[in-house]
Amino acid sequence: MPFNDLAQALAYVRSNEKVLTEFVAGYHPTRSSTRPKLSVPITAPSAEIARKMVERSIRRTEQSSESPESRFKQAVKDGNYGAIVDIIQAAWFGVPESTGCWQIPGFKEAVTILENGEF
Repeated sequence: MPFNDLAQALAYVRSNEKVLTEFVAGYHPTRSSTRPKLSVPITAPSAEIARKMVERSIRRTEQSSESPESRFKQAVKDGNYGAIVDIIQAAWFGVPESTGCWQIPGFKEAVTILENGEF
């Protein structure tokens, strides 16, 4: 689903805000200690190794006193699509490299946003 403009992209985010917030809360690398248990086979082992390296890097470098879901909600409220994409992209690196990830609530919506990029 390609977005034609920023207004359409923000409308999509806002219409899926609840499930995207849950995705960010569950899978952002800074929330790894509270991550939902997901029992899926790793279907891309080499990519999983790289994903874990990026996840650790995000966890080490991200120094915010606010939770990622709070920052996401604020970005949605402000219409800051760049921040929305950045937060979702970080959460993406908390998702295992598995075809089973499509069962994660908010994953499909996150993919739609990341496929469209920034405006």
